[in-house]
Amino acid sequence: MRPHIFAAFSVLISSLLIAAAHAEDSKPAAATLLDGRISYVVPAHWMAVKSSLPSDIAATYVAPDHDGVLLIEVLPEKAWIAPEAGPKLAAQFRASRKRAGQAIVLDPKLEKDPHFPIRIHEKYKNKQGAVADELHLYRKIGDRAVSVTVQSFSEDEHHIETIHKVGSDTLVSAKAKSEK
Repeated sequence: MRPHIFAAFSVLISSLLIAAAHAEDSKPAAATLLDGRISYVVPAHWMAVKSSLPSDIAATYVAPDHDGVLLIEVLPEKAWIAPEAGPKLAAQFRASRKRAGQAIVLDPKLEKDPHFPIRIHEKYKNKQGAVADELHLYRKIGDRAVSVTVQSFSEDEHHIETIHKVGSDTLVSAKAKSEK
């Protein structure tokens, strides 16, 4: 009788260990920028990809379906992210699209959002003719400004909203080391 009890106990322990491992896998992963001074939650199931920006100030992720890209970036120390800077940023995006020869589908426009002093939404056609739906979000984290840019080429509005929400959630999750 003892071997059966031991076998049942072993199965129970194995099941608990597997469940604990899966629970650990499902916890949101945290990442940091600026030598650990800024932390944020990595979008679930999004894959980190190499970027041309230094990894200490920026990170880029691609959605599981590959129709979503997210860039989170710590801006230079003197970056100004007051709402008054929004029109200047929108004008810079507009000028950048024109210089690149990209047709503007939705002129970069400011949108109100209680979480971000600056939120700019734009759509433009890339050189291949696909429409990029892009959202730029800015927020102060501790003593630094942080931005998130998310982009989707989907034609499905619900999918685009989902991608934009991932960007918003990522920046909302960002905290300075001293914040709880």
